[in-house]
Amino acid sequence: MDETERLIARPNYADRPARTFLEYRLEPRLSGPRHANLDNLSLRSPLVRFKKGEKSRIYLNVCITTAIMQAVTGTRMKIEAARHGMSSMSPSSQPIDKHKEMVYDAKKKRGVFQKSRVFFSPDHTLADVLEFREKTGYSTIPITYSGKETSKLVGIVCDGNTWPTDPPGTKVKDFMTPFNENYPHARLHDSLDGCKRIMRDHARAGVSVKHLPVVDSRGALRFFIFKKDFEERYKYPMEVIDDQGRYVVGAGANITDFKERIPELVDAGVDYICFDSSNAFKTHMADAIRWAKKEYPDLIVGAGNIVGEDAFTYLAQAGADFVKIGMGGGSICITQEQTGLGKGQATALQDVKTARDEFYRTTKEYVPIISDGGIVQDAHIAVALAMGADHVMMGRYFARFDESPTEVGRVRGRMLKPYWGEGSKRARNWMRYTGDESYFLFEQGVDGFVPYAGPMAQALEQTIAQVKTPMSASGSIDLAEFRKNALIQRASEASIREGKAHDILLLGEEGQRYEENRW
Repeated sequence: MDETERLIARPNYADRPARTFLEYRLEPRLSGPRHANLDNLSLRSPLVRFKKGEKSRIYLNVCITTAIMQAVTGTRMKIEAARHGMSSMSPSSQPIDKHKEMVYDAKKKRGVFQKSRVFFSPDHTLADVLEFREKTGYSTIPITYSGKETSKLVGIVCDGNTWPTDPPGTKVKDFMTPFNENYPHARLHDSLDGCKRIMRDHARAGVSVKHLPVVDSRGALRFFIFKKDFEERYKYPMEVIDDQGRYVVGAGANITDFKERIPELVDAGVDYICFDSSNAFKTHMADAIRWAKKEYPDLIVGAGNIVGEDAFTYLAQAGADFVKIGMGGGSICITQEQTGLGKGQATALQDVKTARDEFYRTTKEYVPIISDGGIVQDAHIAVALAMGADHVMMGRYFARFDESPTEVGRVRGRMLKPYWGEGSKRARNWMRYTGDESYFLFEQGVDGFVPYAGPMAQALEQTIAQVKTPMSASGSIDLAEFRKNALIQRASEASIREGKAHDILLLGEEGQRYEENRW
């Protein structure tokens, strides 16, 4: 093609306007008594790519994830999200060592099989024990023959073994509880249920067992199992945990320093990573995915963000285990305004869902999709799920809660929390947008506030109920049925106005509550 032909080439136009979730409603379908109890309904959804006839490696019990943002996801949010059946991805717009520490802290917070951080020998002293407890807060200390991890377990020191009147120089062997065959313990080959049975049987025999050592064939300690970790399982029945009973933890990565960052995240125990870019339809995004898959074959690797069919297919063919959708739809994102790039979130989801289904028909591999952005109200989550999203990612929703990493402040008489975009000057996450700091010449995000909403648990309970209600009304027990049964309608501007409170003046607490329920 010569220069003239290139200049007169016809631009590519989409054949329809891009839509948002706000423009759609769900019509009730036939339902029955079993759909009426919301507890019967499931929001469980696969997070990781899988083949036909197989199962995904990770399922979330509540199909929601927290946004990969500084103002949203810290260690506390990662823990609370996993406890309530969701998952989270910490941002890569932080130093690698701090990112690694965040993942490590979330992983170690919950775990049935706990590895000891220290091993003392019988010749250590009470002063050594007290110093370790002061530094770490740990009270249960294993004593091995040589003081090394690989040495045979010979005793255990707990709170009850020490007394304030004991001389600091007292040898550990003089106050430890000896470990022998009579001490309640499990073998390395015992299942988790078997370990639970051992603890229960001893309790029924009148022996209080707060911890259970797990030893190998040489008698070396491999893990501790603590009663409190089993109890936490009953407190948070929806929690998402790995095969060692630890919380499932995700992390964001960028396509700039990933070769340095990912090894550290893997070392910290991360369960999956997501390459996060404002526009992931790039050759170097595919290169990063392939590198991660080659270097760490067992690592789960997702990627985003994209808004089109070709982009999904490109990332799926590169090996992405899940794909994130959205460009410019978040409340603090101004990418569409600043660059003209993007698409209405509902249309983007519909397009990518079409590509996802076609990829499955062709390859017999299902690649889950996450709708990121465009959620203004709880009802929009249900619309996104009905349209085919496997998960919904939200930032503003979670930024309001105690569990987000920002501080509550009073601004003009209102309790607010700071909330800023990764494309704002405050975040300066140039790696997500340009890959080169020198090209970070304009903002693609804003810096503002969201109303403080207290602890997450109560608000999340209401949100889940508001998502399950249209599922119930469509006669659906799970998300697969919801996707099949839901009748999605385009709403006119007039019908959208009609569906809100209108022709009435809401005053005082009632008016404030109505506004707050709209986030």
